[in-house]
Amino acid sequence: MPELPEIHNFVRTIQEQAAHRTFNRIVQPRIAEPKWPQIDSRGSFEAQAPFTLSAVARGKELQLTMVLPNGLSIDFVFNHGLEGRWVWHADASSASGSAMLEFHATDGGCLRLVDNMRMASWHRGRFDPVTRGPDPLTELPAFVALVRNNAQNKDFNKPIGEVLLNQKYFNGIGNYLRAEVLARAGISPHLPATQLFTSPEYQQKSEVVLALCHAIPQEVLDDRGLNKYGSPAEKQKFQAWLTCYGKATSEKDKGGRTIWYFPDQASRQPSPKDLDYAQQLIGQAQGGSSFNNSGGLAQGFSFAPTPMASILMPATTKTAPLPSKAALTAGSGGVYSTTTKLLLLVSILFKEGKIEAAEKDRLKEIVVAGGGRQGGEGKAVQWLTKLEACLEYFEAENDLDEVGETMRILTRRYVIAHN
Repeated sequence: MPELPEIHNFVRTIQEQAAHRTFNRIVQPRIAEPKWPQIDSRGSFEAQAPFTLSAVARGKELQLTMVLPNGLSIDFVFNHGLEGRWVWHADASSASGSAMLEFHATDGGCLRLVDNMRMASWHRGRFDPVTRGPDPLTELPAFVALVRNNAQNKDFNKPIGEVLLNQKYFNGIGNYLRAEVLARAGISPHLPATQLFTSPEYQQKSEVVLALCHAIPQEVLDDRGLNKYGSPAEKQKFQAWLTCYGKATSEKDKGGRTIWYFPDQASRQPSPKDLDYAQQLIGQAQGGSSFNNSGGLAQGFSFAPTPMASILMPATTKTAPLPSKAALTAGSGGVYSTTTKLLLLVSILFKEGKIEAAEKDRLKEIVVAGGGRQGGEGKAVQWLTKLEACLEYFEAENDLDEVGETMRILTRRYVIAHN
C-alpha cells in the first residue's frame, strides 16, 4: 500500500507535470463501473475547459484541486487502496488498461490514476483533520505535539507496533515504515506506546521514533531512485534500501498484519546520525519552527504552536462489543469461511459507524445471495468478488476507514445496477 513518501511522490509527479499545462478532458475508462462520485468532462465541466490541476499530500491521502476558468476550485480527496498510483504519459493514446481515471492535457499528454486491483477511491471535498492526524513530513511540530499530548490516551495502551498504524496520530505510517522506524530507533514493537512516550527511560529513543517518522520518508523522497512503484531497477534499489521490512523476524500483530523486527532490537541503540538528527529536529519542532518537505527548516517562516486543547483528540464514544477481529485474519485452516468473515466485517463496520444500517443490510444481501459462488444468484457472485477484495485489503491493512468507504461505494453501485 502506498505510504507517506509514496503519496508525496505522487504529488511531486502531478505538480511537475501539471504546473505548466492545462487540461480539457476527464475520462473514466471503465465507465460501466464508475467510482462514486463520477468525475467526467461532460455537463458543467465541459463548458469550463480548459482547467488546471494541482495536488497536495497529507499522510496517506492526496487532495487534487481543479481550477476552472471562472476561478471556481473543485477539490477531491483520493485514497489509493493497495496499489493505486499516479503516472504521467506524454502520449494520451498509449494504452493503460488499469487506469481508473484520466486527465487529458491540451498538449496531448495524460495524467492517470492507475490501479490494477481497482481499490482506489475518492470523494469530493477536502482533507479531514479530525480522523487523520498531521502529516509528519509537512506538519512536524503539530505531529510531535499531538503524540506527546495524547500519550496517556487509551489509544496508546497498546504495543507501539500497533499504535504506529493508527492514522489519527501517525498519518501516513504504514507497514514498511513502522518496521524501519522501530528498527533504527532500537525499540521493540511490543513495548507499550504509553511507556515509550511517557517514561524518562525512553525519552531519547521516543524522540528518535518521532524524528524518524519524518526522516525516513524524507530519505525515500530525496533519492528518486527509491521508488516502491517504479521501474524494476528502482524497485530493486528500494528493496536493497530496506533494513528490516521483509528481512527480519516476522509475526502477526493483533490486527492480523505482519510486523517485522529483530529479536534483539530493544537492546540496539540508534545510530549517532539518527540521534543527532532527532535532537535537532524534535528540538526545533517543540520550539515552534516550521518545516517544509525538503528535509529541513522552512526559511523565512515561524510556526505558531497550536493550542494544546485543540491538539488533544476528542474522546471517542463507546460502542457495543465487536465481533472478534481475529476471526477475520484466521488462516485457510481456520474455522471461519470467507462468507462468515465478510459478515463479521460488515458487522464491525456498522458498529464502528463506517456504514449505515441500510448499507449493512444491502451488503449482507450481496454476501448471502452470492455465497458459495456455485450456488450464487446471478450477478451477485460478481459483487461478492468485489467484497472479497475488500476483505483481502482489510486483512492486509487493517484499515476500517478505507474499507468502509470502499464498501459504501460498492453499495451505491449495486443499488444503481439493480434499479
